[in-house]
Amino acid sequence: MGRKTKSKSIVNSSDQQLTSQLIDDSDWIYPQLANQSIRSLIVTLIIIYYFIYLGNYSLIVSLVSNSVKLISGRGSCSIVIPSSWSKLFHPPVNCSKCETIKEIIEVTNITSEQFESRFAYSMEPLIIRGAIKSNWKALDVFSLKFFQQLYLSTINSDHNQYRCQFFPYSTSYKSLIQALQSIPDQVNYNQSTPWYIGWSNCDPRITSILRQFYHKPQFLPINSEDSRLDWIFMGTPGYGAPMHIDNVGYPSWQAQIKGTKKWILEPPLDCYLNCKRFEVTINPGDIIVLDTNKWFHGTQIVGDELSITIGSEYD
Repeated sequence: MGRKTKSKSIVNSSDQQLTSQLIDDSDWIYPQLANQSIRSLIVTLIIIYYFIYLGNYSLIVSLVSNSVKLISGRGSCSIVIPSSWSKLFHPPVNCSKCETIKEIIEVTNITSEQFESRFAYSMEPLIIRGAIKSNWKALDVFSLKFFQQLYLSTINSDHNQYRCQFFPYSTSYKSLIQALQSIPDQVNYNQSTPWYIGWSNCDPRITSILRQFYHKPQFLPINSEDSRLDWIFMGTPGYGAPMHIDNVGYPSWQAQIKGTKKWILEPPLDCYLNCKRFEVTINPGDIIVLDTNKWFHGTQIVGDELSITIGSEYD
């Protein structure tokens, strides 16, 4: 079974932008409004409200400036926004898929048949506790130093040579190579400057090495095809990913290798009044399965250890 893996996109990403004709995407919101300027203004106000919720004030300033120009006749009906904002203007979500979810199910063992029948392609999150404690060498091998040695010895030291996606989040790093070259391998992370980064691994040389230390989770559907694209997230206590939604095309799993991470799940905007918000803590050896295309999610590293997670998509 063939598959095409989409690049990961998050709503707060500042490095992936395009010019989007918002008024063309908002016909389903207010079709009775014929005046394009008014319609564009309404859409802008919706976005401003949403980014106040996310705490992204720099983008709000840009939106307000554009709206003023639009009203005065000096602006255009298109504005520069992150590509993944298209998620804000999709047709309404079927909220019945999350209305019945009252808690996040946690199990210690599950068969591929049980997983496929209820969790694999639904909107229901799942936690498998201790899923990888006995058969993944990654639990003992993966560390900051491991990734520094692996990437810096495999990839050209010129950070522009590594073309896979990199998420600096709140750090100032411009690339994965720069981050791995700059981050000190400190023992006490509570006394160092906090940081959190994430990246995809699209280099087949590194993939062949990484897959020696972990493998496709046994509970995934038998006929599903696991992506060859690894997603790795690493950081120190107190940091994590801000609330966002992905655009990767498939559900995904993420294994906690080191440290402890708290996940905060928010329902789609359409279902905010109908569906519950959840928080769950993932410990070393646990796996979380989540359709990150449907759930807004944020993370926070808790405890006093470096957090390392690795995951992938499945179809």
